[in-house]
Amino acid sequence: MAIAVARARRPGVLRVCGRKGSKVEMQVVQRVYVSGKVQNIGFRDWAVRRARDFGVAGWVRNLRDGRVELLIAGEEDAVDAMVEAVREGPEKARIDNVEARADQERAPKGFTKRFTA
Repeated sequence: MAIAVARARRPGVLRVCGRKGSKVEMQVVQRVYVSGKVQNIGFRDWAVRRARDFGVAGWVRNLRDGRVELLIAGEEDAVDAMVEAVREGPEKARIDNVEARADQERAPKGFTKRFTA
């Protein structure tokens, strides 16, 4: 499958286009860092459930510095919705800052919880 990468209309969003049969798929990929009270409160499990709700692929993991990192890939609207959900977080979280930026990493199929990095 041939892959083309192009800047989207908005800064911070990277589009990945692939041709599957005769259908062209448009996908955006964002790497998101979340700080605040986001560890030891079920944030990663919540993120996996929400990602499945939105139909996005990627992963979530804790970082040793206390933040949570997510890689989110999918249709632009679905990725935007997931990032907005992350800004709210689960009930027990306190979100202080969310940094989202375009990324070129290919997301795995599905959305998984990874070990701490």
